Amino acid sequence: MRDFLYTLILLGSLQGVIICGLLLFSRGRLLSNRLLAGIVGLMSLPGFHLYLHYKGGYELNDFTRFVHDITPMVVVMPIGPLIWFYVRALTEPAFELGKKQRLHFLPLIIDLLPKLAAIIFYIALWMGFSAGTRDDYRQLDDWYNRYADIPRWLSVSFYLGLSVWHLKTHEESQPAAKKVRQWLKLFTGLFAAFQLIWLVYLIPYIIPAYTQPLLKAVDWFPLYIPMTILVYWLGIQGYLTSLKLTIPKKAVQTDWVDSAWQRLSTSMEQDRLYLDPELNLEKVAGHTGLTTRQISELLNQHRSTSFTAFVNHYRVEEFKARLTSDSASQFTMAGLAMKCGFNSPATFQRIFKQNTGMAPSAFLKSVGKRAEEEEKST
Repeated sequence: MRDFLYTLILLGSLQGVIICGLLLFSRGRLLSNRLLAGIVGLMSLPGFHLYLHYKGGYELNDFTRFVHDITPMVVVMPIGPLIWFYVRALTEPAFELGKKQRLHFLPLIIDLLPKLAAIIFYIALWMGFSAGTRDDYRQLDDWYNRYADIPRWLSVSFYLGLSVWHLKTHEESQPAAKKVRQWLKLFTGLFAAFQLIWLVYLIPYIIPAYTQPLLKAVDWFPLYIPMTILVYWLGIQGYLTSLKLTIPKKAVQTDWVDSAWQRLSTSMEQDRLYLDPELNLEKVAGHTGLTTRQISELLNQHRSTSFTAFVNHYRVEEFKARLTSDSASQFTMAGLAMKCGFNSPATFQRIFKQNTGMAPSAFLKSVGKRAEEEEKST
């Protein structure tokens, strides 16, 4: 029976890895699919870890023991943020992982700390320092991981709560929103059920007097079998549902394009950011509140232009406007170009010709001729 249960756990982990690959390389490579792949992948790792322990795979030789000690196979802290971001990615078309969102993954250090300690331990041994024995390290590692499960459980529960709250407050704005919410309610509901099972197992597990009796009586099966079932379900149902929920990109983006374009246009037409010769995507993103990816996507896919061409259009128009002003005689043509945001005369000459079809000197002559003709006509 034990062999069957361990084999079931192994097969669940193998399927999780396969589905993880399918999600990562699915058509369109949607952010939601990549986030789901992260959840499935991280939940698959502990199954391999447990099976290798059961089969003695880590005790074959010194190398396998070394691999065991330094390889993080139980990585739980990112799962909570991934759940929350997955929910947001399916309910907010413009959502993406920016710098602020990535800060939520900093608690990953809780999972990595014992592995970093192992690396230091082995380096000390190789350098000839007395750092104790591997058994000493293993005892410390087991003790640490037992109590590290507390912040792990709290982290997943906290972000799961955020996800449920987000679903309740999210307004229906897409035709597919109802189906999305139905899927996500089931998704978060099953995770909540797993969290309850984990809590029931965790309470006696972290009490020293009950740790070993618990493991001898039921091993890890009360936790890993439900997790395997969840991985099976996430792998199959999650992948199939992701295919059904795939919405054409243009349809998804129409909700945010108009407001984003308004902000971007205002930054140029009113705030005149283009006058800064060092202007780049990051500066415009910081000014408008958009992300660099949103700006690039907006310009490339919806305006058929690039960021550089977009900014240079305003610089050229500014130059043309200043050229015909009364104060233009105070500057050389190159000096005037610098005032308009160009960072070198050569760049100005090239960009101006690309935008107008003529050199700046030819344009100046045409302006002069028009002025003469207007004077004669009056």
